[in-house]
Amino acid sequence: MKHLHKHRIPFAPASNSVRKNVEVKVYSQKGWKEYFSVILGSDQVKSGKPSPETCKLCKLSYDDSLKLLFGHSAHK
Repeated sequence: MKHLHKHRIPFAPASNSVRKNVEVKVYSQKGWKEYFSVILGSDQVKSGKPSPETCKLCKLSYDDSLKLLFGHSAHK
């Protein structure tokens, strides 16, 4: 995250948790708050992951400048 932030590469957490819960987790980590200008939760989209809707909203939130999306999943 430090490298991406240093090089002004926009990135954001996009979660199946509601936004307030994601914010609590992000803001509880020392130094993380300044990394994210956008935080997305499942309560902001009609269909959560694995639907691409969350990623599309994330991209739109960055005025289409977001070029890197990554995530995690327990699905194999």
